[in-house]
Amino acid sequence: MEEFGWRALEIAAPIVAAVLIWALGMLAKWISTKTQNERIRSLIETVRDAAATAVSATQQAFVSGLARPCGEKLTDEQKAEALARALAACKAVLGTKGLDALKTAIGVGQAELDAYLTAQIEDQVGQNKPVKP
Repeated sequence: MEEFGWRALEIAAPIVAAVLIWALGMLAKWISTKTQNERIRSLIETVRDAAATAVSATQQAFVSGLARPCGEKLTDEQKAEALARALAACKAVLGTKGLDALKTAIGVGQAELDAYLTAQIEDQVGQNKPVKP
């Protein structure tokens, strides 16, 4: 009987080891994915905060300083200048390390990153506009 137990253990041990190795591999993959997702989520939230800060700073430092009659909208040139300033401010808030981390995390180049940051800035501008009744 004892010999049967040892024989069963010899047969089951490689199967159990294979299942454990597979389970540990899956656990490691899940932890890696979860960590990466949380890191990207954190970076996206940081970008939103940076865009909000940049839009606010641009509004205070540039747009409000433009001499224009009450109710008059910005010209296309002024809008382009405000956007360029907001983009520069957003990049300054994120810093070189933040920009590099963001590019690496989402796997894009500088042009795509600028487009993403610009979209975040424009979204923030839209959120800041008062809703007309």
